[in-house]
Amino acid sequence: MCIRDRYQRRVRGLHLFDMARLFSFLLTLVLAVTLAHGYTKVLQITCPEGCSTCACAGCKNLTFALGKCVAAGNTGEANATQVGASPFNGYYVMPTCDSGGKHFIETVYLNSKCAGDPITKSTINTEACVRTAGGQACEYLCK
Repeated sequence: MCIRDRYQRRVRGLHLFDMARLFSFLLTLVLAVTLAHGYTKVLQITCPEGCSTCACAGCKNLTFALGKCVAAGNTGEANATQVGASPFNGYYVMPTCDSGGKHFIETVYLNSKCAGDPITKSTINTEACVRTAGGQACEYLCK
């Protein structure tokens, strides 16, 4: 084996190692920025069909950790209807909040690691009661 071949192998190996370290650093940075703003979870208030104020009898409170990939519908039908899906059908959601807590961002993936390109990304005003595709009223609060 010549010196050039050994050098190329070493460079390729370092490149992959450096890329893994960079990815790990960026992920840590994103989580640190999210936590630095004090938001660690999002509260989803889900109300039955016919409620327009998000303050009716029968509303349910669901809490999701920010930055953690969760299966759509794993804590109730409400999470699945936000993405227009039925529970446990292969959709996974990565919930985040913007730095001011004024917007909840719901990023939907087709894999359990929430990796790669998302299939949808919705930005929802946290001061609004919104209607889901399933007819329910939902409000999101960054906590």
